[in-house]
Amino acid sequence: DFGEQISGQSAWAEDILRQVVAENASDTASARKIYQWVQSSFTSTGRQGIFIKNSLREVVKKKSGSAAELNLLLIALLRQRFI
Repeated sequence: DFGEQISGQSAWAEDILRQVVAENASDTASARKIYQWVQSSFTSTGRQGIFIKNSLREVVKKKSGSAAELNLLLIALLRQRFI
């Protein structure tokens, strides 16, 4: 269930955001930095589909994931930042 992957607060996402985004950055600047970080830090496995195979925490550890996993990671980080 991908809903639980993107809902609520998570410590691992907060740790990432502290490293990627300045604390007082605007929403636009934060969104841009988060997007750039996901784009430059992860590789796609090439697997397509709408379901995820790995948890987002595993995707972060492996630095790779399917299109669905990487998109959900981006959404989770944006939601963690309340964007």
